Amino acid sequence: MLAEMFQLFGTIGIKAEGAYKDLQQFEDRVQKTANGMHDKFQKAGESISHVGSKMQETGANMTAGVSLPLAGIGAAAVKVASDFDASNRKLESTLGLSKEATKELGNVAKDTWKDGFGESIQEVDEAVIQVSQNMKNLSFDEMQGATQNAMTLAKTFDTDVNEVTRGAGQLMNQFGLSAKETFDLLASGGQAGLNFSNEMFDNISEYAPLFKQAGFSAEEMFTIMANGTQDGSYNLDYINDLVKEFGIRVQDGSKGVTEAFAEMSPETQKVWDNFNKGKGTSADVFNAVLGDLGKMDDKVKANQLGVAVFGRR
Repeated sequence: MLAEMFQLFGTIGIKAEGAYKDLQQFEDRVQKTANGMHDKFQKAGESISHVGSKMQETGANMTAGVSLPLAGIGAAAVKVASDFDASNRKLESTLGLSKEATKELGNVAKDTWKDGFGESIQEVDEAVIQVSQNMKNLSFDEMQGATQNAMTLAKTFDTDVNEVTRGAGQLMNQFGLSAKETFDLLASGGQAGLNFSNEMFDNISEYAPLFKQAGFSAEEMFTIMANGTQDGSYNLDYINDLVKEFGIRVQDGSKGVTEAFAEMSPETQKVWDNFNKGKGTSADVFNAVLGDLGKMDDKVKANQLGVAVFGRR
């Protein structure tokens, strides 16, 4: 029932600050596995350098038995160097960057891969490209952290980096959040179960502009979604459509809506009147209505009023 669904502020809260730490534990496990491979490669590279010096000293005395395994190690090093070069070319052609910007972004991709993210530099390239395209105006210093966070969230919640960064980009654009604030909020939302229907990031991308226009903060948006999730809504889209429908109904002033507000408290009626005069937001009315519905002893009546203003059961 609607009256029970939204016992809004003061029940479930989204604690974004520092929420990403738990997901970083997952990230650390991923890194430890991959770092073993990278450490081996680094040692191989050091061996190559050392052996190269010895080769100059011994010249023709290098035996075939040593040359053959070195050739294999050398081929691996050449392959990685070639991959990095191809990585830079892809970033440049896909994003239309200058040579200097390509170099900076190439370093972001290379360092991210060296830190243990992605199964290949090509996978990291794709992530860097998605971050660049969907999360505008990040500095190069912010890019690496954003790429790593996006890849971690994508892996943790079994989605792709494009969906993660589209949702993150909308949060930043609509609510003026920093990259860190954005990923903290996304991580806390995931921990609160918002991805239960595998559509959290897609819904955030779609509905963030609507919540912003209605006058909600990013934290209020996530709290509303979290409360609906805890109530057992069958998907996240239902919750967000509920908010969308409410915004439409309180503006159209239909007979059913007007009669419903006449049954609510004088305080809520005043909030709605101010909204109609352009002195408030849809979020103000939303919060006032939910406060009234939550306090009503007659839950049948509360649900009837809720259906009138929200349009759904």
